Amino acid sequence: MNRVLLSAVLTAGLYSFAVGAAGIGLGATLGEPTGFSAKFWGWDDAHPTRAADLAVAWSPGGFPVHSGVQLAADFLLNTVNPLPREYGFLTFYVGLGAWARAPQDNSDWSTALRAPIGAEYVLPRMPIGWFVETVPAYDLLGSGGFSFGTAVGVRYYLMWDPSWPW
Repeated sequence: MNRVLLSAVLTAGLYSFAVGAAGIGLGATLGEPTGFSAKFWGWDDAHPTRAADLAVAWSPGGFPVHSGVQLAADFLLNTVNPLPREYGFLTFYVGLGAWARAPQDNSDWSTALRAPIGAEYVLPRMPIGWFVETVPAYDLLGSGGFSFGTAVGVRYYLMWDPSWPW
């Protein structure tokens, strides 16, 4: 079962590459968990507020999770930018996704459904975005039950078009 969920997480991430994202941000997160993050914006002009994100991170452990490497993928719905373009780009988002964690102590993998809630601000004249998010999750196969992760991070956008319609 864990391999099936891990395959689903990785497939979602690879699919976002295949469809050709309009903006690709790569960066880092600090919190629970801490690691690397990628965000893939808008697959086409008809859906510019849709995005996908991927993460490879390390969880230091503690209640209710155990330490280990975590892989995550989410589908995100973002708000339209409420700021004038000269002040940058601000979005709030909610999403649905999954994570799979390989524990450090070689016990069984755990998997969870997750629902990220957050905000991101991209600077007006350079493609750097700062974000904060909290992620409630329900562990399907590990310890069971609910958990929360909270992180702050930064991403550099490789393909950033400030003329996007939002």
